[in-house]
Amino acid sequence: MSSVYSFSKLTSLLLLFFFGFLSLTKLELITFIYSNSIALVCMLLIGCCFLILVFPSNIKEKSLIASSLCFFITLVIFANFSPYCTNFQFFNEYMWLNNSFLQINLMFGLDGFSIYFFVLTSFIIPICIFLEFRNGDYFFQKGFLLSLLFIELSLFIAFSTLDLLVFFLSFESILIPMFLMVGIFGSNKRRIKASFFFFMYSFLFSLFSLLLILYIYYTAKTTNILLLNDYLFNSNQQIFAWGLMFITFSAKIPMFPFHIWLPEAHVEAPTIGSMILASLLLKLGGYGFLRFSLGLFPEGTFFFLPLIQILAILSVLYASFAAIYQTDLKKIVAYSSIAHMNVAILGLFSMNVPGIQGSIFTMVSHGIVSAALFLIIGILYDRYNTRSIVYFGGICQINPILSSFFFYFMVCNIAFPGTSAFVGEFLTFVGIFSSNIFVFFTTIIGSFLCVVYSIRTFSFVCFGTIPSNLYYKFEIPVDATREEFYSLFIFAIMALFLGVKPGLFLDFSYVATASLLSLYV
Repeated sequence: MSSVYSFSKLTSLLLLFFFGFLSLTKLELITFIYSNSIALVCMLLIGCCFLILVFPSNIKEKSLIASSLCFFITLVIFANFSPYCTNFQFFNEYMWLNNSFLQINLMFGLDGFSIYFFVLTSFIIPICIFLEFRNGDYFFQKGFLLSLLFIELSLFIAFSTLDLLVFFLSFESILIPMFLMVGIFGSNKRRIKASFFFFMYSFLFSLFSLLLILYIYYTAKTTNILLLNDYLFNSNQQIFAWGLMFITFSAKIPMFPFHIWLPEAHVEAPTIGSMILASLLLKLGGYGFLRFSLGLFPEGTFFFLPLIQILAILSVLYASFAAIYQTDLKKIVAYSSIAHMNVAILGLFSMNVPGIQGSIFTMVSHGIVSAALFLIIGILYDRYNTRSIVYFGGICQINPILSSFFFYFMVCNIAFPGTSAFVGEFLTFVGIFSSNIFVFFTTIIGSFLCVVYSIRTFSFVCFGTIPSNLYYKFEIPVDATREEFYSLFIFAIMALFLGVKPGLFLDFSYVATASLLSLYV
Protein backbone atom coordinates (compact mmCIF):
# COMPACT_ATOMS: atom_id res chain seq x y z
CA MET A 1 0.00 0.00 0.00
CA SER A 2 2.85 2.39 0.77
CA SER A 3 4.32 1.98 -2.71
CA VAL A 4 0.92 2.60 -4.32
CA TYR A 5 0.45 5.68 -2.14
CA SER A 6 3.90 7.06 -2.96
CA PHE A 7 3.35 6.53 -6.68
CA SER A 8 -0.07 8.21 -6.56
CA LYS A 9 1.43 11.12 -4.63
CA LEU A 10 4.25 11.51 -7.16
CA THR A 11 1.76 11.40 -10.04
CA SER A 12 -0.40 14.07 -8.39
CA LEU A 13 2.63 16.34 -7.94
CA LEU A 14 3.62 15.91 -11.58
CA LEU A 15 0.08 16.73 -12.74
CA LEU A 16 -0.03 19.83 -10.53
CA PHE A 17 3.34 20.95 -11.92
CA PHE A 18 2.09 20.41 -15.47
CA PHE A 19 -1.14 22.37 -14.92
CA GLY A 20 0.77 25.10 -13.10
CA PHE A 21 3.21 25.40 -15.98
CA LEU A 22 0.31 25.82 -18.40
CA SER A 23 -1.21 28.57 -16.25
CA LEU A 24 2.13 30.39 -15.86
CA THR A 25 2.63 30.46 -19.62
CA LYS A 26 -0.94 31.80 -20.00
CA LEU A 27 -1.96 28.74 -21.99
CA GLU A 28 -5.40 27.38 -21.16
CA LEU A 29 -5.67 23.64 -20.59
CA ILE A 30 -8.71 23.22 -22.82
CA THR A 31 -7.02 25.07 -25.68
CA PHE A 32 -3.89 22.96 -25.31
CA ILE A 33 -5.86 19.72 -25.32
CA TYR A 34 -8.06 20.92 -28.19
CA SER A 35 -5.15 21.65 -30.53
CA ASN A 36 -3.08 18.57 -29.63
CA SER A 37 -5.74 16.11 -28.50
CA ILE A 38 -5.09 13.04 -30.63
CA ALA A 39 -1.32 13.39 -30.43
CA LEU A 40 -1.60 13.86 -26.67
CA VAL A 41 -3.44 10.58 -26.05
CA CYS A 42 -0.97 8.71 -28.27
CA MET A 43 2.02 10.22 -26.47
CA LEU A 44 0.48 9.39 -23.08
CA LEU A 45 0.19 5.73 -24.00
CA ILE A 46 3.67 5.57 -25.55
CA GLY A 47 5.12 7.27 -22.47
CA CYS A 48 3.33 4.86 -20.16
CA CYS A 49 4.71 1.86 -22.04
CA PHE A 50 8.19 3.37 -21.73
CA LEU A 51 7.75 3.92 -17.98
CA ILE A 52 6.60 0.33 -17.50
CA LEU A 53 9.66 -0.99 -19.35
CA VAL A 54 12.20 1.28 -17.63
CA PHE A 55 10.66 1.48 -14.14
CA PRO A 56 8.92 -1.88 -13.60
CA SER A 57 7.05 -1.06 -10.42
CA ASN A 58 3.37 -0.27 -9.81
CA ILE A 59 2.72 -1.08 -13.44
CA LYS A 60 -1.02 -1.45 -12.97
CA GLU A 61 -1.31 1.98 -11.35
CA LYS A 62 0.76 3.58 -14.11
CA SER A 63 -1.36 1.97 -16.81
CA LEU A 64 -4.61 2.95 -15.12
CA ILE A 65 -3.53 6.58 -14.65
CA ALA A 66 -2.37 6.92 -18.27
CA SER A 67 -5.52 5.31 -19.66
CA SER A 68 -7.73 7.40 -17.36
CA LEU A 69 -6.01 10.58 -18.52
CA CYS A 70 -6.72 9.52 -22.09
CA PHE A 71 -10.38 9.12 -21.14
CA PHE A 72 -10.36 12.61 -19.60
CA ILE A 73 -8.90 14.07 -22.80
CA THR A 74 -11.50 12.31 -24.95
CA LEU A 75 -14.23 13.76 -22.72
CA VAL A 76 -12.79 17.21 -23.41
CA ILE A 77 -12.80 16.35 -27.12
CA PHE A 78 -16.41 15.19 -26.94
CA ALA A 79 -17.50 18.28 -25.02
CA ASN A 80 -15.85 20.61 -27.56
CA PHE A 81 -16.92 18.68 -30.64
CA SER A 82 -19.22 20.66 -32.94
CA PRO A 83 -21.97 18.43 -34.39
CA TYR A 84 -22.72 20.96 -37.15
CA CYS A 85 -19.25 21.08 -38.70
CA THR A 86 -18.81 19.14 -41.94
CA ASN A 87 -15.00 19.09 -41.81
CA PHE A 88 -12.70 16.98 -39.67
CA GLN A 89 -12.10 18.49 -36.26
CA PHE A 90 -9.08 18.30 -33.92
CA PHE A 91 -6.97 18.03 -37.07
CA ASN A 92 -3.26 17.23 -36.67
CA GLU A 93 -0.70 16.62 -39.42
CA TYR A 94 2.90 15.44 -39.10
CA MET A 95 5.42 14.67 -41.83
CA TRP A 96 6.33 10.97 -42.02
CA LEU A 97 7.60 9.96 -45.47
CA ASN A 98 8.51 12.57 -48.04
CA ASN A 99 10.70 11.56 -50.96
CA SER A 100 10.53 11.37 -54.72
CA PHE A 101 8.43 8.20 -54.96
CA LEU A 102 6.38 8.16 -51.74
CA GLN A 103 4.82 11.02 -49.79
CA ILE A 104 2.77 10.12 -46.72
CA ASN A 105 1.95 12.39 -43.81
CA LEU A 106 0.48 11.33 -40.50
CA MET A 107 -2.92 13.01 -40.57
CA PHE A 108 -5.46 12.67 -37.79
CA GLY A 109 -8.93 14.09 -37.33
CA LEU A 110 -12.38 13.27 -35.99
CA ASP A 111 -15.80 13.66 -37.56
CA GLY A 112 -19.34 12.64 -36.63
CA PHE A 113 -18.55 8.96 -37.26
CA SER A 114 -15.17 8.42 -35.65
CA ILE A 115 -15.90 10.42 -32.48
CA TYR A 116 -18.15 7.62 -31.18
CA PHE A 117 -15.56 4.88 -31.56
CA PHE A 118 -12.79 7.12 -30.25
CA VAL A 119 -14.68 7.78 -27.02
CA LEU A 120 -15.83 4.14 -26.75
CA THR A 121 -12.19 2.99 -26.87
CA SER A 122 -11.15 5.39 -24.12
CA PHE A 123 -14.11 4.24 -22.01
CA ILE A 124 -13.58 0.47 -22.28
CA ILE A 125 -9.81 0.16 -21.85
CA PRO A 126 -9.51 1.82 -18.37
CA ILE A 127 -12.19 -0.53 -17.06
CA CYS A 128 -10.26 -3.50 -18.47
CA ILE A 129 -7.08 -2.31 -16.77
CA PHE A 130 -9.00 -1.74 -13.53
CA LEU A 131 -10.29 -5.32 -13.73
CA GLU A 132 -6.89 -6.85 -14.53
CA PHE A 133 -6.97 -10.08 -12.54
CA ARG A 134 -3.38 -11.23 -12.89
CA ASN A 135 -1.83 -10.42 -9.55
CA GLY A 136 0.43 -13.48 -9.45
CA ASP A 137 3.19 -13.73 -12.03
CA TYR A 138 4.74 -10.30 -12.51
CA PHE A 139 5.97 -10.88 -16.06
CA PHE A 140 2.54 -12.10 -17.13
CA GLN A 141 0.95 -8.99 -15.66
CA LYS A 142 3.51 -6.75 -17.33
CA GLY A 143 2.96 -8.35 -20.73
CA PHE A 144 -0.81 -8.25 -20.28
CA LEU A 145 -0.89 -4.53 -19.44
CA LEU A 146 1.51 -3.64 -22.25
CA SER A 147 -0.74 -5.54 -24.65
CA LEU A 148 -3.77 -3.57 -23.43
CA LEU A 149 -2.01 -0.23 -23.84
CA PHE A 150 -0.75 -1.17 -27.30
CA ILE A 151 -4.28 -2.16 -28.35
CA GLU A 152 -5.62 1.16 -27.09
CA LEU A 153 -2.94 3.09 -28.96
CA SER A 154 -3.60 1.19 -32.19
CA LEU A 155 -7.36 1.73 -31.90
CA PHE A 156 -6.94 5.46 -31.31
CA ILE A 157 -4.82 5.68 -34.46
CA ALA A 158 -7.18 3.50 -36.51
CA PHE A 159 -10.29 5.51 -35.58
CA SER A 160 -8.68 8.91 -36.18
CA THR A 161 -6.23 8.50 -39.06
CA LEU A 162 -6.97 10.06 -42.43
CA ASP A 163 -4.59 7.89 -44.42
CA LEU A 164 -5.34 4.44 -45.78
CA LEU A 165 -1.83 3.08 -45.23
CA VAL A 166 -1.69 4.24 -41.60
CA PHE A 167 -5.12 2.70 -41.03
CA PHE A 168 -3.88 -0.59 -42.44
CA LEU A 169 -0.76 -0.53 -40.22
CA SER A 170 -2.75 0.18 -37.06
CA PHE A 171 -5.42 -2.30 -38.16
CA GLU A 172 -2.81 -5.05 -38.49
CA SER A 173 -0.76 -4.13 -35.42
CA ILE A 174 -3.69 -5.06 -33.18
CA LEU A 175 -3.28 -8.69 -34.24
CA ILE A 176 0.01 -9.02 -32.35
CA PRO A 177 -1.22 -8.16 -28.81
CA MET A 178 -4.49 -10.04 -29.39
CA PHE A 179 -2.49 -13.08 -30.52
CA LEU A 180 -0.51 -12.90 -27.28
CA MET A 181 -3.63 -12.29 -25.22
CA VAL A 182 -5.36 -15.40 -26.54
CA GLY A 183 -2.31 -17.66 -26.85
CA ILE A 184 -0.46 -16.79 -23.63
CA PHE A 185 -3.00 -15.31 -21.26
CA GLY A 186 -5.88 -17.62 -22.19
CA SER A 187 -6.93 -20.24 -19.68
CA ASN A 188 -7.80 -23.37 -21.68
CA LYS A 189 -5.69 -25.99 -23.43
CA ARG A 190 -6.86 -24.99 -26.93
CA ARG A 191 -5.65 -21.41 -26.57
CA ILE A 192 -2.56 -21.91 -28.79
CA LYS A 193 -4.67 -23.32 -31.61
CA ALA A 194 -7.25 -20.56 -31.19
CA SER A 195 -4.60 -17.81 -31.22
CA PHE A 196 -3.04 -19.11 -34.46
CA PHE A 197 -6.50 -19.58 -35.93
CA PHE A 198 -7.42 -15.99 -35.11
CA PHE A 199 -4.12 -14.55 -36.33
CA MET A 200 -3.91 -16.43 -39.60
CA TYR A 201 -7.59 -15.91 -40.44
CA SER A 202 -7.40 -12.15 -39.82
CA PHE A 203 -3.99 -11.71 -41.42
CA LEU A 204 -4.78 -13.59 -44.63
CA PHE A 205 -7.97 -11.62 -45.21
CA SER A 206 -6.13 -8.37 -44.45
CA LEU A 207 -3.74 -9.03 -47.33
CA PHE A 208 -6.59 -8.03 -49.65
CA SER A 209 -6.60 -4.56 -48.06
CA LEU A 210 -2.84 -4.30 -48.66
CA LEU A 211 -3.45 -5.14 -52.30
CA LEU A 212 -6.15 -2.47 -52.33
CA ILE A 213 -3.80 0.18 -50.92
CA LEU A 214 -1.18 -0.62 -53.55
CA TYR A 215 -3.83 -0.42 -56.25
CA ILE A 216 -5.19 2.91 -54.99
CA TYR A 217 -1.71 4.41 -54.72
CA TYR A 218 -0.89 3.22 -58.23
CA THR A 219 -4.15 4.70 -59.55
CA ALA A 220 -4.58 7.93 -57.56
CA LYS A 221 -0.93 8.48 -56.48
CA THR A 222 -2.04 9.03 -52.87
CA THR A 223 -3.48 7.26 -49.84
CA ASN A 224 -4.76 10.48 -48.26
CA ILE A 225 -8.49 10.12 -47.58
CA LEU A 226 -9.12 13.86 -48.02
CA LEU A 227 -7.62 13.73 -51.50
CA LEU A 228 -9.26 10.43 -52.38
CA ASN A 229 -12.68 11.92 -51.61
CA ASP A 230 -12.16 14.27 -54.56
CA TYR A 231 -10.63 11.68 -56.89
CA LEU A 232 -12.97 10.28 -59.55
CA PHE A 233 -12.60 6.50 -59.81
CA ASN A 234 -14.37 4.92 -62.79
CA SER A 235 -16.98 2.20 -62.32
CA ASN A 236 -14.63 -0.76 -62.81
CA GLN A 237 -12.08 0.69 -60.41
CA GLN A 238 -14.73 1.25 -57.76
CA ILE A 239 -16.12 -2.27 -58.08
CA PHE A 240 -12.64 -3.83 -57.86
CA ALA A 241 -11.61 -1.71 -54.86
CA TRP A 242 -14.92 -2.23 -53.06
CA GLY A 243 -14.64 -6.00 -53.49
CA LEU A 244 -11.19 -6.06 -51.89
CA MET A 245 -12.43 -3.95 -48.98
CA PHE A 246 -15.45 -6.20 -48.54
CA ILE A 247 -13.30 -9.31 -48.09
CA THR A 248 -11.21 -7.64 -45.38
CA PHE A 249 -13.96 -5.94 -43.39
CA SER A 250 -16.50 -8.77 -43.63
CA ALA A 251 -14.01 -11.08 -41.91
CA LYS A 252 -13.49 -8.54 -39.13
CA ILE A 253 -17.20 -8.02 -38.32
CA PRO A 254 -17.56 -11.05 -38.99
CA MET A 255 -20.10 -12.03 -41.64
CA PHE A 256 -21.13 -15.50 -42.76
CA PRO A 257 -19.14 -17.51 -43.90
CA PHE A 258 -16.09 -15.62 -42.52
CA HIS A 259 -17.21 -15.94 -38.91
CA ILE A 260 -15.52 -19.22 -37.92
CA TRP A 261 -12.66 -17.64 -35.98
CA LEU A 262 -14.80 -15.55 -33.59
CA PRO A 263 -16.45 -18.18 -31.32
CA GLU A 264 -13.16 -20.07 -31.04
CA ALA A 265 -11.22 -16.94 -30.12
CA HIS A 266 -13.85 -15.86 -27.58
CA VAL A 267 -13.90 -19.22 -25.81
CA GLU A 268 -10.12 -19.41 -25.41
CA ALA A 269 -9.45 -15.73 -24.69
CA PRO A 270 -9.28 -14.41 -21.12
CA THR A 271 -12.21 -12.38 -19.85
CA ILE A 272 -10.66 -9.02 -20.67
CA GLY A 273 -9.59 -10.29 -24.09
CA SER A 274 -13.18 -11.26 -24.87
CA MET A 275 -14.39 -7.85 -23.67
CA ILE A 276 -11.99 -6.01 -25.98
CA LEU A 277 -12.62 -8.34 -28.89
CA ALA A 278 -16.41 -7.91 -28.76
CA SER A 279 -16.67 -4.27 -27.73
CA LEU A 280 -13.87 -2.72 -29.82
CA LEU A 281 -12.17 -4.92 -32.40
CA LEU A 282 -15.38 -5.99 -34.14
CA LYS A 283 -16.18 -2.31 -34.64
CA LEU A 284 -13.19 -1.92 -36.95
CA GLY A 285 -15.08 -3.78 -39.67
CA GLY A 286 -18.17 -1.61 -39.36
CA TYR A 287 -16.06 1.55 -39.21
CA GLY A 288 -14.12 0.43 -42.29
CA PHE A 289 -17.33 -0.04 -44.26
CA LEU A 290 -18.58 3.34 -43.09
CA ARG A 291 -15.40 5.33 -43.67
CA PHE A 292 -13.96 3.75 -46.81
CA SER A 293 -16.47 1.56 -48.65
CA LEU A 294 -19.43 3.95 -48.43
CA GLY A 295 -17.36 7.14 -48.50
CA LEU A 296 -14.96 6.43 -51.36
CA PHE A 297 -16.75 4.04 -53.73
CA PRO A 298 -20.49 4.77 -54.09
CA GLU A 299 -20.84 2.90 -57.39
CA GLY A 300 -19.18 -0.16 -55.88
CA THR A 301 -21.63 0.07 -52.98
CA PHE A 302 -24.63 -0.09 -55.32
CA PHE A 303 -23.07 -2.98 -57.24
CA PHE A 304 -22.44 -5.12 -54.13
CA LEU A 305 -25.52 -4.02 -52.16
CA PRO A 306 -27.60 -7.19 -52.86
CA LEU A 307 -24.66 -9.43 -51.96
CA ILE A 308 -23.97 -7.76 -48.64
CA GLN A 309 -27.66 -7.76 -47.72
CA ILE A 310 -27.94 -11.50 -48.43
CA LEU A 311 -24.80 -12.32 -46.45
CA ALA A 312 -25.86 -10.10 -43.53
CA ILE A 313 -29.32 -11.73 -43.40
CA LEU A 314 -27.73 -15.20 -43.47
CA SER A 315 -25.35 -14.13 -40.70
CA VAL A 316 -28.19 -12.87 -38.50
CA LEU A 317 -30.28 -16.02 -38.92
CA TYR A 318 -27.38 -18.45 -38.68
CA ALA A 319 -25.86 -16.81 -35.59
CA SER A 320 -29.26 -16.57 -33.87
CA PHE A 321 -30.09 -20.24 -34.43
CA ALA A 322 -26.56 -21.26 -33.44
CA ALA A 323 -26.83 -19.31 -30.17
CA ILE A 324 -29.98 -21.24 -29.24
CA TYR A 325 -28.19 -24.59 -29.50
CA GLN A 326 -25.02 -23.59 -27.66
CA THR A 327 -24.29 -24.61 -24.08
CA ASP A 328 -21.09 -22.59 -23.53
CA LEU A 329 -21.93 -19.12 -22.21
CA LYS A 330 -19.13 -17.46 -24.16
CA LYS A 331 -20.24 -19.04 -27.43
CA ILE A 332 -23.80 -17.85 -26.82
CA VAL A 333 -22.69 -14.24 -26.41
CA ALA A 334 -20.20 -14.62 -29.29
CA TYR A 335 -22.92 -15.73 -31.72
CA SER A 336 -25.17 -13.01 -30.34
CA SER A 337 -22.44 -10.49 -31.19
CA ILE A 338 -22.33 -11.78 -34.76
CA ALA A 339 -26.11 -11.33 -35.07
CA HIS A 340 -26.12 -7.80 -33.60
CA MET A 341 -23.18 -6.62 -35.70
CA ASN A 342 -24.81 -7.86 -38.89
CA VAL A 343 -28.05 -6.09 -37.99
CA ALA A 344 -25.91 -2.96 -37.73
CA ILE A 345 -24.44 -3.69 -41.17
CA LEU A 346 -27.95 -3.98 -42.65
CA GLY A 347 -28.75 -0.58 -41.17
CA LEU A 348 -25.50 0.82 -42.51
CA PHE A 349 -26.38 -0.22 -46.06
CA SER A 350 -30.00 0.92 -45.85
CA MET A 351 -28.68 4.16 -47.37
CA ASN A 352 -30.78 6.55 -45.27
CA VAL A 353 -30.23 8.70 -42.20
CA PRO A 354 -32.14 6.61 -39.59
CA GLY A 355 -30.46 3.40 -40.72
CA ILE A 356 -26.90 4.74 -40.61
CA GLN A 357 -27.41 6.59 -37.32
CA GLY A 358 -29.07 3.52 -35.81
CA SER A 359 -26.24 1.34 -37.05
CA ILE A 360 -23.60 3.49 -35.33
CA PHE A 361 -25.67 3.66 -32.16
CA THR A 362 -26.15 -0.12 -32.24
CA MET A 363 -22.41 -0.70 -32.50
CA VAL A 364 -21.70 1.63 -29.58
CA SER A 365 -24.44 0.03 -27.48
CA HIS A 366 -23.21 -3.44 -28.36
CA GLY A 367 -19.73 -2.42 -27.26
CA ILE A 368 -21.05 -1.65 -23.77
CA VAL A 369 -23.52 -4.52 -23.37
CA SER A 370 -21.28 -7.26 -24.78
CA ALA A 371 -18.35 -6.16 -22.61
CA ALA A 372 -20.58 -6.38 -19.53
CA LEU A 373 -21.91 -9.82 -20.49
CA PHE A 374 -18.43 -11.22 -21.07
CA LEU A 375 -17.35 -9.76 -17.73
CA ILE A 376 -20.22 -11.51 -15.95
CA ILE A 377 -19.38 -14.79 -17.71
CA GLY A 378 -15.76 -14.40 -16.65
CA ILE A 379 -16.81 -13.83 -13.04
CA LEU A 380 -19.02 -16.92 -13.09
CA TYR A 381 -16.19 -18.97 -14.56
CA ASP A 382 -13.88 -17.68 -11.84
CA ARG A 383 -16.40 -18.77 -9.19
CA TYR A 384 -17.56 -22.13 -10.60
CA ASN A 385 -14.82 -23.18 -13.01
CA THR A 386 -17.32 -23.86 -15.82
CA ARG A 387 -19.15 -21.97 -18.54
CA SER A 388 -21.62 -24.69 -19.53
CA ILE A 389 -25.23 -23.84 -18.75
CA VAL A 390 -25.83 -27.55 -18.12
CA TYR A 391 -23.98 -27.33 -14.80
CA PHE A 392 -25.58 -24.07 -13.66
CA GLY A 393 -28.84 -23.41 -11.85
CA GLY A 394 -30.18 -21.35 -8.99
CA ILE A 395 -27.32 -18.87 -9.04
CA CYS A 396 -29.65 -16.07 -7.95
CA GLN A 397 -29.84 -17.74 -4.52
CA ILE A 398 -26.12 -17.44 -3.81
CA ASN A 399 -25.08 -14.61 -6.19
CA PRO A 400 -27.98 -12.13 -6.15
CA ILE A 401 -25.92 -9.13 -7.28
CA LEU A 402 -24.39 -10.94 -10.24
CA SER A 403 -27.78 -12.39 -11.14
CA SER A 404 -29.35 -8.92 -11.09
CA PHE A 405 -26.66 -7.53 -13.40
CA PHE A 406 -26.95 -10.59 -15.62
CA PHE A 407 -30.71 -10.05 -15.93
CA TYR A 408 -30.27 -6.35 -16.69
CA PHE A 409 -27.74 -6.87 -19.46
CA MET A 410 -29.75 -9.74 -20.94
CA VAL A 411 -32.66 -7.29 -21.08
CA CYS A 412 -30.35 -4.83 -22.81
CA ASN A 413 -29.29 -7.58 -25.22
CA ILE A 414 -32.88 -8.12 -26.39
CA ALA A 415 -33.27 -4.34 -26.96
CA PHE A 416 -35.85 -3.70 -24.26
CA PRO A 417 -37.30 -0.15 -24.33
CA GLY A 418 -35.34 2.24 -22.15
CA THR A 419 -31.99 0.67 -22.92
CA SER A 420 -29.34 1.78 -25.40
CA ALA A 421 -29.84 -1.27 -27.63
CA PHE A 422 -33.51 -0.38 -28.13
CA VAL A 423 -32.68 3.05 -29.55
CA GLY A 424 -30.06 1.64 -31.91
CA GLU A 425 -32.16 -1.27 -33.17
CA PHE A 426 -35.32 0.84 -33.50
CA LEU A 427 -33.58 3.39 -35.72
CA THR A 428 -31.87 0.58 -37.63
CA PHE A 429 -35.18 -1.17 -38.28
CA VAL A 430 -36.75 2.11 -39.38
CA GLY A 431 -33.95 2.55 -41.90
CA ILE A 432 -34.17 -1.07 -43.09
CA PHE A 433 -37.96 -0.86 -43.45
CA SER A 434 -37.65 2.31 -45.54
CA SER A 435 -35.08 0.61 -47.75
CA ASN A 436 -36.30 -2.99 -48.17
CA ILE A 437 -39.37 -4.53 -46.55
CA PHE A 438 -38.24 -8.11 -47.21
CA VAL A 439 -34.92 -7.50 -45.43
CA PHE A 440 -36.85 -5.91 -42.56
CA PHE A 441 -39.15 -8.87 -41.93
CA THR A 442 -36.24 -11.30 -42.21
CA THR A 443 -34.20 -9.33 -39.70
CA ILE A 444 -37.14 -9.27 -37.27
CA ILE A 445 -36.85 -13.06 -37.05
CA GLY A 446 -33.33 -12.60 -35.70
CA SER A 447 -34.61 -10.22 -33.01
CA PHE A 448 -37.25 -12.74 -31.96
CA LEU A 449 -34.61 -15.48 -31.73
CA CYS A 450 -32.47 -13.13 -29.63
CA VAL A 451 -35.27 -13.03 -27.07
CA VAL A 452 -35.44 -16.83 -27.12
CA TYR A 453 -31.79 -17.58 -26.45
CA SER A 454 -31.39 -14.68 -23.99
CA ILE A 455 -34.29 -15.83 -21.80
CA ARG A 456 -33.22 -19.47 -22.14
CA THR A 457 -29.67 -18.67 -21.04
CA PHE A 458 -30.71 -16.57 -18.06
CA SER A 459 -33.25 -19.11 -16.86
CA PHE A 460 -30.73 -21.97 -17.09
CA VAL A 461 -28.10 -20.07 -15.11
CA CYS A 462 -30.08 -18.21 -12.47
CA PHE A 463 -33.36 -20.07 -11.88
CA GLY A 464 -34.17 -23.53 -10.58
CA THR A 465 -32.40 -25.51 -7.91
CA ILE A 466 -28.66 -25.50 -7.33
CA PRO A 467 -27.16 -28.68 -8.89
CA SER A 468 -25.43 -30.98 -6.45
CA ASN A 469 -22.40 -31.31 -8.76
CA LEU A 470 -21.85 -27.54 -9.00
CA TYR A 471 -18.28 -27.02 -7.85
CA TYR A 472 -17.60 -23.80 -5.98
CA LYS A 473 -14.02 -22.63 -5.64
CA PHE A 474 -14.44 -20.91 -2.28
CA GLU A 475 -15.66 -22.13 1.08
CA ILE A 476 -17.79 -19.00 1.53
CA PRO A 477 -19.90 -17.97 -1.51
CA VAL A 478 -18.53 -14.74 -2.97
CA ASP A 479 -20.80 -12.43 -4.89
CA ALA A 480 -19.43 -9.55 -6.95
CA THR A 481 -16.27 -7.98 -5.51
CA ARG A 482 -15.94 -4.24 -5.18
CA GLU A 483 -14.03 -3.87 -8.48
CA GLU A 484 -16.50 -6.09 -10.32
CA PHE A 485 -19.52 -4.27 -8.88
CA TYR A 486 -18.16 -0.83 -9.77
CA SER A 487 -17.34 -1.91 -13.33
CA LEU A 488 -20.73 -3.53 -13.93
CA PHE A 489 -22.47 -0.53 -12.37
CA ILE A 490 -20.67 1.85 -14.77
CA PHE A 491 -21.70 -0.31 -17.74
CA ALA A 492 -25.30 -0.38 -16.48
CA ILE A 493 -25.43 3.40 -16.03
CA MET A 494 -24.05 3.98 -19.52
CA ALA A 495 -26.54 1.57 -21.12
CA LEU A 496 -29.38 3.29 -19.29
CA PHE A 497 -28.17 6.82 -20.02
CA LEU A 498 -27.80 6.13 -23.75
CA GLY A 499 -31.29 4.64 -23.76
CA VAL A 500 -32.93 7.53 -21.90
CA LYS A 501 -31.05 10.45 -23.53
CA PRO A 502 -30.05 9.27 -27.00
CA GLY A 503 -30.49 12.70 -28.55
CA LEU A 504 -27.33 13.97 -26.86
CA PHE A 505 -25.34 11.52 -28.99
CA LEU A 506 -27.36 11.16 -32.19
CA ASP A 507 -26.86 14.82 -33.09
CA PHE A 508 -23.13 14.24 -33.53
CA SER A 509 -23.59 11.91 -36.50
CA TYR A 510 -26.44 13.66 -38.35
CA VAL A 511 -24.35 16.12 -40.38
CA ALA A 512 -21.74 13.48 -41.24
CA THR A 513 -24.49 11.06 -42.30
CA ALA A 514 -26.21 13.67 -44.47
CA SER A 515 -22.87 14.56 -46.07
CA LEU A 516 -22.19 10.88 -46.80
CA LEU A 517 -25.61 10.28 -48.32
CA SER A 518 -25.16 13.27 -50.63
CA LEU A 519 -22.81 11.03 -52.63
CA TYR A 520 -25.74 8.73 -53.41
CA VAL A 521 -28.25 11.31 -54.62
